[in-house]
Amino acid sequence: RACLKPQDCQTSDWSSWGSCSKTCRSNDLSPGYRLRLRVMTQIPCGDGLPCPVLEEKEACNIIGDLLPKCPRYMWRTTEWGECRILPLLSQQDRRQINVSILCGGGIQTRKTYCVQVPDDSAPHHRKEVSRPVNALLCDGDEPPLAVQNCSIPCQHRCLLSQWSAWSACLHENCKDPQGKKGFRQRRRELLWESSGTLGTCPHLME
Repeated sequence: RACLKPQDCQTSDWSSWGSCSKTCRSNDLSPGYRLRLRVMTQIPCGDGLPCPVLEEKEACNIIGDLLPKCPRYMWRTTEWGECRILPLLSQQDRRQINVSILCGGGIQTRKTYCVQVPDDSAPHHRKEVSRPVNALLCDGDEPPLAVQNCSIPCQHRCLLSQWSAWSACLHENCKDPQGKKGFRQRRRELLWESSGTLGTCPHLME
């Protein structure tokens, strides 16, 4: 009858230990770990012995106080740019309007970037400059807004009512009007005061 010759599993020697998963000190007090591997060089067959464990893990850097502090990352932003109305206008609006007098609602933009926060405990940390790093390092925090609404006040000229009718002639000395010089006056009302750089309103009485 046919039979199958038993063949034990065979493996290579263990590889060197890999680097520790924990290389710095953080709020997480759990130790790191490292791995070593071996590969199967002969497949078990029949009643042969199965393969042993091919991966081994052990703890490392258990005493976290001896490790340097882990780098911290945070979002930074530039200053807000000027309020811009044009991005909100259609092509037709842009052709019809005078850009120099644009006003109303618009948008402001700024740049956001991730930086590494200098370690306060390190010597000469004040000389370190926060340089932008890969944004994925700040992935745990929500990035600040890069766009916001804004408004440019609209300037308008002073708006006045029509002149009133001239008043009756008034004398400087009401008790002796005969032969004395008199005057009359008229008024107009301020309906809308000027704003911006369009100057002040003219006189309301003459």
